[in-house]
Parts: sequence; C-alpha cells; structure tokens
Amino acid sequence: VEVLKDFTGKVLHSSECTEDFEQYVNGKNVLLIGDGSSGEDLALRAVKLGAKHVYVTARSCEGQATETASWPSGKVTVIEGPPYKVLKGTHIKCQAVYWYEKKQKYRKDDEVEAVKVKDVDTVVMSTGYDYPSISILHDDLQLDSELTWSVSKGWAMDNNALTITLGSVKPSENLTPGSTCYSDVYRGVLIDNP
Repeated sequence: VEVLKDFTGKVLHSSECTEDFEQYVNGKNVLLIGDGSSGEDLALRAVKLGAKHVYVTARSCEGQATETASWPSGKVTVIEGPPYKVLKGTHIKCQAVYWYEKKQKYRKDDEVEAVKVKDVDTVVMSTGYDYPSISILHDDLQLDSELTWSVSKGWAMDNNALTITLGSVKPSENLTPGSTCYSDVYRGVLIDNP
C-alpha cells in the first residue's frame, strides 16, 4: 500500500491474523484500517491478546466497529478517516474523506481536523477474510441459512408499547432469513459459540 511505504512497523492483512497474531499486538499500539466486520473482530481479538491500544480507521463511519457503542477497558478508538501519511516511521496521520462525484473518487475533507496516531507498532488492513464464511467453526455452531424456523406452540407477544397500538400480533407460521431477527444468532454465528 503506497500510503504505508514509509511505515517501519509490521503490516498485515486481516486474512494473515492467525495463530501468531498475538506477537504483533501484545503490548503494542495497533491501527486497523477498516471498520467493517473484520475490523470489529480484530479490535476485540487484539484487546483480548493484550494490545496497549487499538485504533480503528473508518472511511465512511458506517461499519460495525463504528457502531460498537462500548469497547472493553476503553482500549479502542475509532477515527473518522483513513491514513494518508506516515510521519517519523511510526506516526500515522488520518484524515476524514468525502466522495467527490465529479472525479468519482474520495478526497480529503480539510474541514475536519486530521488525527495523528503516535507510536503505531502494527497496521492491519481489515478488509475482510472471506466474510460471511464461518466454515472454521464446528457445524453445530453455524446457522443453517436454509433452515425454516417455526414459532413455538402457544407463543404470545408480551405486553409492550406496540401491543397498545397493534393488539395481539399473530406471527407467521414460519420464519425465514432476511429481516428476521434470531434471538440466538449474532452476525451469522450462534451465540453459544465459545
């Protein structure tokens, strides 16, 4: 990546963050480029593996990492804007961007103050790792997206603010993936995943 050519630390892609990931994050400042699913996942892994601090850069601020309301131990900071300049080998300057329709590309937003992240040890390009492939998980921890779920016999909606307006709602006989919310699934993985 051209922007990181002067960076003197370790640069990884999210697909390379395997068994040896701990050696690149433990006790270190980590900068993740991308706030999507892999950015959120790797931020949590880095904190769990002992990172000093994790910075997540977000181009559009619409990814899962940006939407995460609370991070463990206050060790994660989400920054609006991708890196655009390396200073002194380990300091990285990030700047908010906007889409310039006429040129069909992103441009620096000079109206937003740039953020300098100092003493970065590891940069991870968090551009995914074949999401939503969760084939690494045991079969009984994966959601079968072809499965049709049935509503439990005798199910009734608890009284809430909507029952005043809607009355007693009778659910569809079968629930299918899509806009259905499963109480035991989070982003395609069963919650009882260890």
